[in-house]
Amino acid sequence: AYPARVVSLILLGKHVQSFKGEEKPPALRLRMTYELLDEFLKDEDGKDMTDKPRWVTQEFNFFSLKADKAISTKIYYALDPTEQHGGDFSKLLGTPCIVTIANEKSKKTDDIYEKVSAVSAMRDKEAQKAPELVNPPYLFDFYEPDMEVWERLPTWLQDTVKNAVDFEGSAIQKALMAAGKDVSVPQQDEDEDVEQEEIEEDNW
Repeated sequence: AYPARVVSLILLGKHVQSFKGEEKPPALRLRMTYELLDEFLKDEDGKDMTDKPRWVTQEFNFFSLKADKAISTKIYYALDPTEQHGGDFSKLLGTPCIVTIANEKSKKTDDIYEKVSAVSAMRDKEAQKAPELVNPPYLFDFYEPDMEVWERLPTWLQDTVKNAVDFEGSAIQKALMAAGKDVSVPQQDEDEDVEQEEIEEDNW
């Protein structure tokens, strides 16, 4: 379990879903990234680079809080148990929390990888002493896109957004066309059937 803060939220649009080979209706997807407060990337000598904290990410289907069994609902209430922000995920940026990371075996290979297994609230006493984010928090909203944030997203993540089933005619497609950017939809490999995954990323 690691102390962390929410550093980024990326709303990816609606994507095709499947479970055990059976196709499901498209679902809105959200990527949520946490900056660990006491874990850092290492330099060539194995020493902590204190300006490079580790980031871990989970991606999940995004539902209304009325869907009380949804992962997105459980995460929201873990971070805002009193509904201070009225269900607004964007207000969770910078929120201190505890992120539990577990080892899991890949379904396709024998590789062991890390994934976020739980997110819980940090005790008030600890939250008051928690270090601030090293990196500035950021938000990308598929439906109200900030193009400065878009330009900072890695190409593979931009491609994921373009693969949304509602990309055609969307605000982000129109903004890209207005800027003379490529709006072609790249082909992506189908992922495993996962509801939640952890990905370690280079931070900004």
